[in-house]
Amino acid sequence: MAPDNHEKRIGSDAVAVESIIVTLVSVFVFGLGTEWNYYWIFQFALGLVLLIMLLRVMANRATAPDLGKIKRSVRWSAKLLQVALIGAIAAISIYIEAAFQILQPVVSFVGLSIGVSLFFVLLDEFILGEYVETWRRIIYQQTGENPVGRLLRSTADYCRNMIEVVMDKESSPRPENTLRGIGLITVLASLFLLVSLPVGILVTELFNDFGTAILVIFSIVLHRDLTRYIYINYGAATSFEELKWGLKWEFVWIIFISGLVAGVLGYIPATVLSL
Repeated sequence: MAPDNHEKRIGSDAVAVESIIVTLVSVFVFGLGTEWNYYWIFQFALGLVLLIMLLRVMANRATAPDLGKIKRSVRWSAKLLQVALIGAIAAISIYIEAAFQILQPVVSFVGLSIGVSLFFVLLDEFILGEYVETWRRIIYQQTGENPVGRLLRSTADYCRNMIEVVMDKESSPRPENTLRGIGLITVLASLFLLVSLPVGILVTELFNDFGTAILVIFSIVLHRDLTRYIYINYGAATSFEELKWGLKWEFVWIIFISGLVAGVLGYIPATVLSL
């Protein structure tokens, strides 16, 4: 394959977006986390993201690169960027607790995770108009004609319609639409709680509280979907399938990241982390 045709398949033209995000994340990972026991994990994750980016750029100029390996590396790049993003938010949470001593780091971590995700969604949707429609398309491609699939499709359609109402200055949300939104949120929250229950029980052992464990898991899922969206819409992934993991491995990953968060936020004794 000629080098001119590599770029579309490798996504080296998306490095500019990734570079800006990595730069923003690295400010907090390198600037605020240097006194953590395991801060190097987040720095190492950033380094691997940069390495994968470099390989994609080099592959664009190579004569016969192994495109299969390059494309498979994108899945890991999204996961590693998720780790780095978690490290940045954890760094800010610890800094807030040390500076103001108002909130526990885990409360700041959950709040910042939700806030950052919501800010990105609103910024992307109201300026670029991509976020909701991108996930709506993915949901329609990935779900079938079953109760869960219909629920997710209905939610995606509702979000798109509500965005259109908000963007239309002459329209205003109807009370029945608001009630429907509350109903969908309630059902989705119950479904998330049910699906994450096995992992939540295990993670509770780390945080000593089931509610805290579920909120941390929810934050990790937000980080995952945020980085996956970046790679699907602005990065090297050409489809959702390239970033999709099996449910079993997603559970294993969430447990691993939850343990990392628990260690960084002080829920695991330093003597255990040093083993």
